[in-house]
Amino acid sequence: MVSRILGTYMSRVEQWIGLHEQLFWWVGLLSLVLFVGTLGALALIVVKLPQDHFVSGRKRPIIPIQHRAGRVGYRLFKNGVGIFFILAGLIMLVLPGQGLVALLVGMSLTDFPGRDRLVRAIMRQKRVLGSANWLRAKCNRPPLKSP
Repeated sequence: MVSRILGTYMSRVEQWIGLHEQLFWWVGLLSLVLFVGTLGALALIVVKLPQDHFVSGRKRPIIPIQHRAGRVGYRLFKNGVGIFFILAGLIMLVLPGQGLVALLVGMSLTDFPGRDRLVRAIMRQKRVLGSANWLRAKCNRPPLKSP
């Protein structure tokens, strides 16, 4: 009984996939573009971080904006990019890519209580710091200081 129901379900799924083959090609292409784009953006962010980003206690804006509407827009954009990196990092934990580094960058960009303590705890992991510093060394940048 169960095998017959499962067989019927699988044949319907195969039929649906056959009817929407072009959709699967477009989704696959989009996935590839997002994967490459995420890795490029991640590399750019890690390379551009100041060497003492994770050890300095003072908050300094990356881009100082004077106008209130500009600051609000910037924070919305920064948090949106951070959420994107968090989601991409979670996906890259099971797919190829630097999942932990992407999670770290995403958490660094978003604003939530306890963020700094959590980011520093992750950054203390040898694999994460090693990956970030390897990338920085490839771009002739000094290594990040360990928190």
